[in-house]
Amino acid sequence: MLPDQPQKIEPLHLAKAGKKIAGQYVLNDMHRLCELLHDNTGLVSFTLEFTRDEEHKLYCVVGGIEAKLHTVCQRCLGGMVLQINSPVKLGMVNGQTEISKLPDKYDPLILDDDPISLLDLIEDELLLAVPISPMHELDHCSATRIINKIHDEAPNRPFAILKKLTQKVHN
Repeated sequence: MLPDQPQKIEPLHLAKAGKKIAGQYVLNDMHRLCELLHDNTGLVSFTLEFTRDEEHKLYCVVGGIEAKLHTVCQRCLGGMVLQINSPVKLGMVNGQTEISKLPDKYDPLILDDDPISLLDLIEDELLLAVPISPMHELDHCSATRIINKIHDEAPNRPFAILKKLTQKVHN
């Protein structure tokens, strides 16, 4: 963790005071996220504004998270840099029953009596932003040539072989 970041926060108190927190974390400090990465070097930048949504009468956290993640393309299995620019829109709720009342534009941030880890909050949002199967753009992926060749060589009727097999069984 870089200096000047609080380790624990109380989101509701920060929202009532209208506070804003901005900073950076070292990617290596995010152990759950690092399990998904090829290389865990780099920084995560974030800006979070703790505020009140007057329209919906709720306290919320809005902002954004940016990071360059070094991961593996699931198409070609080569290394790739995944640029994350993820908006944060969290509505504070006191329990599971209040989640259904939350406007669609907000994800729930369930509060309890204990302060929460700012690092964990940022890491959770990053984990949600990472695609299940990160891949290069088709134009930049080395597997594109192979995939195109397979499609070109494949017959137009992929189930034609089944017809031949069923004819052999019935004869």
